[in-house]
Amino acid sequence: MAGAGGATFVPPPATRQEIALGAGWRFQRSDASGANTTTFNDAAWTEVSVPHCWNATDGQDGGNNYYRGIGWYRRHVMVPADAAGKRLYLEFDGANIVADVWVNGTSLGQHRGGFSRFRFDVTSSMTAGADNVVAVRVSNAAVNDVPEKSRATIRFE
Repeated sequence: MAGAGGATFVPPPATRQEIALGAGWRFQRSDASGANTTTFNDAAWTEVSVPHCWNATDGQDGGNNYYRGIGWYRRHVMVPADAAGKRLYLEFDGANIVADVWVNGTSLGQHRGGFSRFRFDVTSSMTAGADNVVAVRVSNAAVNDVPEKSRATIRFE
């Protein structure tokens, strides 16, 4: 493609690197004291990929057993050593309805908003060249200030 003066356009080099975090999550559909810490043992939890819906069957079986409550997601993330000194963000495409997020035991904050995308700056929480633990506590219990959806889903990329 020719630019001004007939010169060929050359796009700038990509500076953004992304690590896909869809696979390798551990999940438990209940609350778990201490699950936000790095030393918590989640080995007995179910391995899932995200996006993930914990109401996939109970929400469609016609029964009165639709789970409203807390679920936990945990994943180990190896950040490449060459990411040292760069800004790091953890981005979620959605977590319904309220999500609390920790990295290496440090609370990043809470997102209230169902299926809207959100992100946290993890530059000071993640260590490049090391194993990092991401823990997410999601509640799909109805709350007055967040529009209700029919299922709980969490997606990370």
